[in-house]
Amino acid sequence: MTQPHRSTARSQAPKPLPHVITAKTMRIAWLRGEVRPLSPQIDNCVQYLGYWWINDDTEWIRVTAQNAIDLLNAQKIRSASIYRNLHAKRGEEPA
Repeated sequence: MTQPHRSTARSQAPKPLPHVITAKTMRIAWLRGEVRPLSPQIDNCVQYLGYWWINDDTEWIRVTAQNAIDLLNAQKIRSASIYRNLHAKRGEEPA
């Protein structure tokens, strides 16, 4: 009877997500298409890795306050609706 294969490498828990990341890290993620701004006009608040981040010109700070997260989520929905309506009035497809 054969024994199930056991990995000799220790499984490691993923590193926790930092509260602050550098502008360079965010710029790279943005170029890779991993970042979604709050709206086309508001790009200092973005979603990245499933979280909201705010830019202070030198680094990006992860939003952790639930009230702020709720407000950003609501604003994202409102902004998307506004841009859809603007494009519809112009007869354009939204980007």
